[in-house]
Amino acid sequence: MDKVIVITGGGRGIGAATALLAAAQGYRICINYQSDEQAAHSVLEQVRALGAQAIAVRADVSIEDEVIAMFQRVDSELGRVTALVNNAGTVGQKSRVDEMSEFRILKIMKTNVLAPILCAKHAILRMSQTWRAGRKYRQRLLSRRTARFAERVCRLRRVQRCAGHVHGGSVQGSRRRGDSR
Repeated sequence: MDKVIVITGGGRGIGAATALLAAAQGYRICINYQSDEQAAHSVLEQVRALGAQAIAVRADVSIEDEVIAMFQRVDSELGRVTALVNNAGTVGQKSRVDEMSEFRILKIMKTNVLAPILCAKHAILRMSQTWRAGRKYRQRLLSRRTARFAERVCRLRRVQRCAGHVHGGSVQGSRRRGDSR
């Protein structure tokens, strides 16, 4: 299966480092950026130099229409998304909360809360189509693992209950003379 990754905020910092790592691991890469086109294209050149197929897409990921357009471009140029790194975020200028305007608070919330949800929504829509064929197998595997884990937990609880009857009863129920708790 082809590995296709979308990295929001991929033009610098952690996003850029993630893009380089993904290139080394054989991913096709979408580097998303909002404003620093030069930085995004610098990362794009670096990942292409590593042999990766990659595109840079300008999109404000807090606006769903732009997220849709970005994922459609990824679909047509790279293939179906198999991984998403929600890295875009903002803190803005350092200031006290009581000095922040409503507009600034909303901008921060849209970028740091809404944007990752929108990107996850559109990635999941694509990933679920890719994974449907193997879903029953994974569910069976998960069920077996869950059953084994549950068995271990039950065994541990039985051991703890037995230990409680032997040791815990006297420790939990005993008090020193004069202890009025």
